[in-house]
Amino acid sequence: MRSFYCQLDYEHVPYLSSQGAVNGNIANNGCGVCSCSMVAENLAGVSLPPEECAALSKASGAREGYGTNLFVFAPYFAQYTGLDYQIAWKPEEALRFLQEKKGMVIANTQGDRPQDGYIGVFSDSGHYIVLAAAEGHTVKVWDPMYRIGSGRYDTPGRKGKVHLDGNEAYADFSVIEQDCKDRPYFLFSKAAKPLPRPLIGIVSCVRDEGTTQYVYRKYMQAVQDAGGMPVLLSIDPPEDTMKELLSRMDGLLLAGGHDIDPACYGEVPVPELGAVSHERDMSEFPMIRLCREMNKPILGICRGIQAMAVAFGGTLYQDLPTQKPSETDHYPDHEGWSIREAHNVSVVRGTRLEAIAGGGEWPVNSYHHQAVKTLPEGVRLAAVAPDGLIEAFEMPEGPLCLGVQWHPERTYDTDAHAFSLFKALVYSARAGMIDLGEGQK
Repeated sequence: MRSFYCQLDYEHVPYLSSQGAVNGNIANNGCGVCSCSMVAENLAGVSLPPEECAALSKASGAREGYGTNLFVFAPYFAQYTGLDYQIAWKPEEALRFLQEKKGMVIANTQGDRPQDGYIGVFSDSGHYIVLAAAEGHTVKVWDPMYRIGSGRYDTPGRKGKVHLDGNEAYADFSVIEQDCKDRPYFLFSKAAKPLPRPLIGIVSCVRDEGTTQYVYRKYMQAVQDAGGMPVLLSIDPPEDTMKELLSRMDGLLLAGGHDIDPACYGEVPVPELGAVSHERDMSEFPMIRLCREMNKPILGICRGIQAMAVAFGGTLYQDLPTQKPSETDHYPDHEGWSIREAHNVSVVRGTRLEAIAGGGEWPVNSYHHQAVKTLPEGVRLAAVAPDGLIEAFEMPEGPLCLGVQWHPERTYDTDAHAFSLFKALVYSARAGMIDLGEGQK
């Protein structure tokens, strides 16, 4: 066996759900993702540790309730790792699959059944386990809740039903069949190749009186390190060809840059307004709206969150020092702003941002004199600064649609909070690449 994952080792990794426990983590709720991680690495040969598998699960919508919904996650996971899968409800089909060495099985144990006096062997409630192999009726089991020396199988009702060898548990298939009564078996076998890296379009900035288009290199590097393939998008394509351009992208990243023209949200410029890029505004706004219509994920950074706000119908502060003065340091005028912790953000409980990057308060860098003033209809506040300024908002449904006011691209290689945003964009893009076929959507 190449890899075994015990979910108890991942108490520090959040695995939150808007409907599940607010303190959800992999240790409490991650048997499904740990099982999938073991199948990925031992059957497909694809590195997919539990924290990354959890991110993919959230991006695919399999973590909207309690635990992991493998009915939702299995097709995404299979295509992501280059596997085929099928669901079997008859235990003998799962056993025959293992006996013929076709692949591995994730079984859904039911746990205790007080109504008929049954004590669950692998769990007292719902739990995923991996059936790794079978010789005759003896099945090799990888239980994500098992820790060597824990005495997990020594309690009354379990004792004598499992034989242990290191991390591996061996049981007669009749034990599995009783534990999984009326529950499905997910059968995975080698098949197609893993999905290619998703293409993440990054809208270019302009300078030199509009003669040069560019993007700061760390945006590209962050996307690449998160598993995506960055593509620099020109602001020049006319709107009638923009849909074709975006159809070839799997996600959109909106970078920082110039101020947004106040005319776009019905205001007269104030004297403190900085340089605007009306050309970029006129290209970026329809891109944002089209991506949302096409179910493509979006991550907006600094100017990006402001562009998202205006594109969806919100407004901006044109200049914070004059329109919303504060002691919070949003716009430091000295060197080192890109890595300096300017202030904290408070993440709103129950948001997708909390599930992606963690809750509570944590520090961010900052360099902006504009900000979102009024939120568009249909979006949800996700984080605020100490002075109450909007620092992040999101769409509560659909693919990732998240804007943040700080600059995670500057610190992604040293700050887990920052890097998680780029990984969420890439995972959401990967989920959108997967063709489930008719009848599975």
